[in-house]
This record gives sequence, C-alpha cells and structure tokens, in this order.
Amino acid sequence: MGRGRRGGRPPSSEDRTDRCRGRLTYHDLLLCADQCALGLLELGVRRGDAVLVQLPNWSEFVVAALALERIGAVINPVAPIFRERELRSDATVGGPSGGDLRVAVPRA
Repeated sequence: MGRGRRGGRPPSSEDRTDRCRGRLTYHDLLLCADQCALGLLELGVRRGDAVLVQLPNWSEFVVAALALERIGAVINPVAPIFRERELRSDATVGGPSGGDLRVAVPRA
C-alpha cells in the first residue's frame, strides 16, 4: 500500500468514525496498522497464515484487517458473540493443518 492520498482524499481527512472510539484520519489509520503489523510479526504471524479476528465493527477491526493485509496473512473474521466452543471449531475447520493457535486479548 502506498502512502498519501486515498481515492483523492488527503491523509488528514477522516477515514473511519466509530461512535465508541472516535475518529481516525487516514494517516492515523495507517500508523496504527503499521504498529499492529509489527506486533503481529513479533507474535509469529507470517505471510499466508490464517488469523481469526474476533472484534466488533470498531476501528480496531479495520486496523487489524489492514495490518494482516500488510503482512500478507489472511483474515478470518469471527462474530463477537461466538464463545470458546465456536472459536475452537472455527480454528479447527478454517485453520491450516498443523498450525498454531494463538490468542491475543486487547488491552482495556
């Protein structure tokens, strides 16, 4: 992904607004995605990995999706209402055979 204008919009224009978290500019969104991608790389996520992401439709979901795209990993979004049983099923069915299951819990 390049830097700068997105669809004719300057980097300072707003990209996402979420009523709980506030507003993000395109620039802030890209910085957050870069930081998230670095964190995911430190956790061992690599190109081609399938990653379950369980987040509501908040700005953090967009950040996670962009971060995984930067790495080349595949996002597997999971409904926030799913519990451990459904998550284990999704991880078994949708995940690569022999892959690791890693859990990351967002900070409050």
